[in-house]
Amino acid sequence: MTSTAQATADQWNTEHDNDGYTPVWYWTGAREGDGYAGNVTSRAYLLADTPVVKIEDGPTIALTHIAVVAEQDLHRHDRAMQDRQREKDIEQTRAGFTLVLAAASNAVRDATAVLGQLTGELYDVEYAEGRTGRVMHHFLDDAARALHVVEVLNKTIPA
Repeated sequence: MTSTAQATADQWNTEHDNDGYTPVWYWTGAREGDGYAGNVTSRAYLLADTPVVKIEDGPTIALTHIAVVAEQDLHRHDRAMQDRQREKDIEQTRAGFTLVLAAASNAVRDATAVLGQLTGELYDVEYAEGRTGRVMHHFLDDAARALHVVEVLNKTIPA
């Protein structure tokens, strides 16, 4: 089996010079439907007696689970790659947004705690008895409630 598998890998390497990339459709399971758009970025090699290639920013795939993109499908492939990149960018930005919301909530919680110290145990007269201190406390409460609502709403958006 190894000699046949090696011959398959050698044939791929002869037919597809990967000094850049080879646009392909690939399937991670059964070879049904359109598959995923990807670019092969490696020479074929054997992995457990199976000829495989590496997909750019993706998995290692058996040669039996890829199809080289035909010339007439390059535009569709490029569009699928752009869509894939956009999905990655959205996923990363959503994750960043969630982290920023958590940081904002923590900052408001910390500011409320510090204001509590100034109006409580330390009893800074300006904050404890002055109008500005009451307004700050009111705004921090409003901010905490608003951030909580935004965090809850953010969790309802499907991945």
